[in-house]
Amino acid sequence: DLHIACLAAHEATEGSVIVLGTGSCAYALHDGESISWGGHGCPAGDKASGAWFGLRAVQQALLASDGLAPASILLDKLQRHFYVDSAIEVVEAIVGAGQSDYAALAPLVFDCAESGDEVALALVAEACVYVQQLYEKIQQRSPREVALVGSVAARIKPFLNSELKRSLIKAKQEPAYGALLFAHHSIAQLAAPPRSRFTD
Repeated sequence: DLHIACLAAHEATEGSVIVLGTGSCAYALHDGESISWGGHGCPAGDKASGAWFGLRAVQQALLASDGLAPASILLDKLQRHFYVDSAIEVVEAIVGAGQSDYAALAPLVFDCAESGDEVALALVAEACVYVQQLYEKIQQRSPREVALVGSVAARIKPFLNSELKRSLIKAKQEPAYGALLFAHHSIAQLAAPPRSRFTD
């Protein structure tokens, strides 16, 4: 999936992407080799992903409800999302929740951040630092254009520092195009005549 997303983002067989969707990962194709960073899954990893935002939102809201963290409108947003009236009911609502369930809560964090909520802004700032770190890692290995893709990408981009915003590009194509490009490249390789072991 990462390989295909990268091919689509650059319409080419070389390039790099930072993917911020349900999970998160950075991926680079350079000189025929690929390397990735992150992508370890939430809650162990996937910082700045939708699942990470959702999980952290719940954690911070519950801490705030106990008076152990700054007050935040996140708790009210979560209660409205789950149609419940208390923190304990939020806990009950997320029993057995998976990554996609937490990722569905990510937009609430950005809504709160855009309203000036300090707790939500702190979460977004933490994620922005991670995106910066991923970008710098990619540049060390493959100093080329980096596309920011995924469902979280559009929401987080306004919060990135101006230099990073200018450096990150929008994907040129959807992943389906990358799948076609990958298939075409694979078929071309299979159709190529075998190379002789002998030389003149």
